Amino acid sequence: MGSEKAAYSLGYLYLKGMGSIDQDYYQAIQWFEKSNYGMARHWLAKCYYYGLGVTKNKEKAMTLLRDNPIYNSQTLLTQWEAHDRSDENQDVVGKEIPNQILAKSTQDLANNKTESNLPSDSFSGEWQGNLYEMDWSGKKILKTRPAKLEFSASNHSNLPDNTTISIAGEKVQSPVFWHGQSFTLPDAHISLTQDFADHPAEKELNFEIISLSLEKKTISGSTYLVAQIETWVSNWSEPGPPLIMVLHKNNLPEEDVSNLLEEPGNATFTVYPNPFIRDILIQYELEEPSPVEVSLYDYYGKLRSAAFAEKNQQTGKHTLTIPGHTLTPGIYIIQVQIAGKKYSKQVLKK
Repeated sequence: MGSEKAAYSLGYLYLKGMGSIDQDYYQAIQWFEKSNYGMARHWLAKCYYYGLGVTKNKEKAMTLLRDNPIYNSQTLLTQWEAHDRSDENQDVVGKEIPNQILAKSTQDLANNKTESNLPSDSFSGEWQGNLYEMDWSGKKILKTRPAKLEFSASNHSNLPDNTTISIAGEKVQSPVFWHGQSFTLPDAHISLTQDFADHPAEKELNFEIISLSLEKKTISGSTYLVAQIETWVSNWSEPGPPLIMVLHKNNLPEEDVSNLLEEPGNATFTVYPNPFIRDILIQYELEEPSPVEVSLYDYYGKLRSAAFAEKNQQTGKHTLTIPGHTLTPGIYIIQVQIAGKKYSKQVLKK
């Protein structure tokens, strides 16, 4: 049983791309297929149902669940069967987003450049559109929900310092802390009902919204706001899946949504976990040998750790650990400097 569970655990890490392991459906499925552990068969069924790394095959997915006696599988099977019998049955998985939108090259790190100006009052007001819930690779849309993002500034601020996020009727208000074109929310939680749940406790997932990275794009003279959302799901005690908001100050034409999602996006280095309690794991990739420096600052700009420096780091993927157990709770900035260009990301210490 130990080796069966170990194979499942490896598959699960590849499925979601957790820790130092890159997200890889092929590897996840290989490990799930090697294991007879109940949860391995359960997640393999999900891969076939949604077409994650394999050709979509709902019948095979439901057969895997029927032959898997664990509670999670039988609970989920009942919902899938009812969904398939429903007159409102629709395919859950939508279009696939081209690979280039989530290119992992650190040379393309435009997201959160420290040279970026702070947001202006042009962000103020209400932005409307949709939240797109993605699969773990970030390439397929699994669900679309109506969404709004509203910014406001206090009497003593020229910048928006409060936001209201509304998703499918659920709403959360929070102060915001800006850094470049991204902001952190100190304590923002929102619950979203799930179409399918393999446990009653997961019918509603509680998302802690950690940060939003914003990018403005223009199509046919109209300005759109694209927000990459980083979350923590308390039900799972894990980072949430990729979430993307596409918003406009007026109604958002469907054809424009496709254009915005298909345009090449901005990659960023990976920080895990966020929020963190002890250590911080940083991953990035170099397309060519480059000088690299990694530093940790507190929110007020004081250097807390010159974590890493190398004059000519080799091409490829790199992982770095920053000890964080002595840091006090609060917001910190990870800065990665590559070939003289600086990029940053906010993290939250619990």
